[in-house]
Amino acid sequence: MHIPFLSRTIWAASTAAILIFAVACGSSPEPPSLPTEEELSPPPPAQPAPQQPVNTPTPRPTLSESSEEEPTVVPTAVSIRGYDSVLPMSKIFQGISSTVFNEFSPNPALAIDGMETARNHGDKSMVPVIVSLMRFINRQEVFEKAVLTLNELTGEDFGDTPAAWPLWFEWVGANLDDYPPPDGYPQLKRRFLASIHPGFEQFLLGYEDTSRIEPFEIEWGGVAPDGIPPLEFPPNIPAEDADYLESHERVFGVSINGEHRAYPLRIMNPHEMANDVLGGEPISLAYCTLCGAGIAYSGKFDGIETTFGTSGFLYRSNKIMYDRETLSLWNQELGQPVIGTLADSGIQLDFFPTLLTTWGEWKGAHPDTTVLSLDTGVYQPGRYFPEDNPNATYYEYFHTPGTMFPVWIRDDRLEDKDVVLGVNVGDAQKAYPVHVLQVERVVNDTLGETNVVVLASEISQAAIAYERGDNEFARLEDDTSTGVAMKLVDQSGHVWNVTEEALVNAADSSETLPRIPTHSSFWFGWFAFYPDTELYEGGGG
Repeated sequence: MHIPFLSRTIWAASTAAILIFAVACGSSPEPPSLPTEEELSPPPPAQPAPQQPVNTPTPRPTLSESSEEEPTVVPTAVSIRGYDSVLPMSKIFQGISSTVFNEFSPNPALAIDGMETARNHGDKSMVPVIVSLMRFINRQEVFEKAVLTLNELTGEDFGDTPAAWPLWFEWVGANLDDYPPPDGYPQLKRRFLASIHPGFEQFLLGYEDTSRIEPFEIEWGGVAPDGIPPLEFPPNIPAEDADYLESHERVFGVSINGEHRAYPLRIMNPHEMANDVLGGEPISLAYCTLCGAGIAYSGKFDGIETTFGTSGFLYRSNKIMYDRETLSLWNQELGQPVIGTLADSGIQLDFFPTLLTTWGEWKGAHPDTTVLSLDTGVYQPGRYFPEDNPNATYYEYFHTPGTMFPVWIRDDRLEDKDVVLGVNVGDAQKAYPVHVLQVERVVNDTLGETNVVVLASEISQAAIAYERGDNEFARLEDDTSTGVAMKLVDQSGHVWNVTEEALVNAADSSETLPRIPTHSSFWFGWFAFYPDTELYEGGGG
């Protein structure tokens, strides 16, 4: 398992960024007041997350003013002998908040006092509270007491540097049943995160009643809402005019109703979202750079047509997006609302097959394609560096093995950032490592009760899947191409054409086998949400 990296520089920078956001957005220098008795009433338990197709992000609480006096809260009792964990929790939140948001009257002693009280009472419920705030601690004395408290309450030791935070986060994620936070934790975390940027408040109001994922796992990604600006109906140009693109550069290729478009990753990396219309359909190409997943979602659901933006929150290092119509938060990997008005709606976004390929392969298969113009209207064209340029967005991240944020559900059968094709049929999921597909090129397989065939390029990361019925497919004997096969032959010698929508029998066009919508992802990103997934290991099964 790779350990996520978080250097002291990154740790310090995140704290500085918080202060910049707070000041720039006009937030009050005073941390928010402590929660009332009613606000600290127990929230409903979080519903199970990402295993079943029920995934979602959660909001968080914020703290109170920095005062030498003990906060006046009416706690919800959680322990015996009159001790109440809400009071030390409130002190910890308030003390750390004061050092982050109130440079004129910080009160780190309040957080230290809350930690000492928790240690004296052996209060294990403070473990997720402290770990949630650990990355924001900007005082050495507070950080040392946080580490001491965690060590004593758990018996674990991950070191005394900022690099300990992701290790603690992953450990708590895996052991949260044994270390549940106190009642009132979601409200305090919500207030804290809303203090980072006032725009977060609109996403989190009432989330205690709507969140379908564990509040502990919701993380701030380091940016404001739409701080990574989405592309809004970006200009596109014919393929022959795209002289800025080299044939080896990666693109997301999407085809809808006979219209084809390429979304170069050199443009998508700095934006992560493109709201567009293709083939007459409104779509949102939601791209999580951290987990390598680009998915073209339909912009229509339940009679609503909308666009999507980037919330600034993460869940298992996966971006949480929001819809502009209801401001509900959505899990990007699953296309499901997780917090807000739509959280209990059961809505599942439809999505279109998204092909991760190269510009040369996509243009060769779709000569009439359009492609995004460098003149996006957001950044200057020179800002969009090719992915292999060290100045390119996420260049360092893509060239290092670890994740940027902690993810506690992992599997070491593949490297974290190995690219896989994720196939989801009914209740069954399977991941096909691209490096295996590049060798085998055509894979006849069965997933659940569905027979599938997966086709892949020898050179690029392109891979697509179709239902295959009772057929066994292979490439034509004289096929010397290196891209995804354009024709297949079945066990009876019948030739089939490979189209965007289906496999079509060349001798009888009425006989078709539908394409299965898929997308590519880093292995860790797929496994975090489909831990029961099968993994294709080669050899046709």
